[in-house]
Amino acid sequence: MRSSAVWSVVVPVKRVDGAKTRLDADPAVRAALASAFARDTIRAVLAASSVARVFVVGDDSAFVAEPALLADGRLRIVPDPNAGMNAAIARGIAEVRSGRQDSAVTVLVGDLPALTAADLDAALAVAALHPLSMVPDASGEGTVMVAATAGAALIPSFGEGSAARHHSLGYVPLPVDPASTVRLDVDTAEALAAAVLRGVGPATTGLLRRDPSHTRWFHPGQPHSPTF
Repeated sequence: MRSSAVWSVVVPVKRVDGAKTRLDADPAVRAALASAFARDTIRAVLAASSVARVFVVGDDSAFVAEPALLADGRLRIVPDPNAGMNAAIARGIAEVRSGRQDSAVTVLVGDLPALTAADLDAALAVAALHPLSMVPDASGEGTVMVAATAGAALIPSFGEGSAARHHSLGYVPLPVDPASTVRLDVDTAEALAAAVLRGVGPATTGLLRRDPSHTRWFHPGQPHSPTF
């Protein structure tokens, strides 16, 4: 374990079939994108120097294309109780702290294809200064990350308007730059376009390279291919 690695990160990953319904694309394309987003997110998390362990709550369907990620000894798949996102996250937190009650825990959404390890390390460094903290999404209304230092209880409240709820529960909003890749979660065509412009990870890049038509919904009515 790296000496600076102190955080255990919980990443809820839904089954890719039926995922990303806000993207105007064929279900098979949405499933492929959701899988790629998850793999790029996990890859960046594993590369962060401050991360010791990663708990993916879901199944391994998103990782079929890259079994090497599953082979990383720091990654563990936790079964989803299928009772909603917050229940899935709670299950992951329970697994993190089942044997190590003093673990510092972070919950990170699984659709951050442009995430970099450096940006995550920077956010976690600031999170370490507060018992409970959060990072809003780019809109300021949702939440991409919540964190609890050792001994602090982490109770997730994701869903519509989650940023205000987390704030009311005592999570301190962190001064993470709006341009940080930690805040670039992708649910819409506009968000995907922004992520591509910043630079997405290899799984998403590979998918778009194989079939540039996957980006046709960036600007409705206009042909568009990303530059890689």
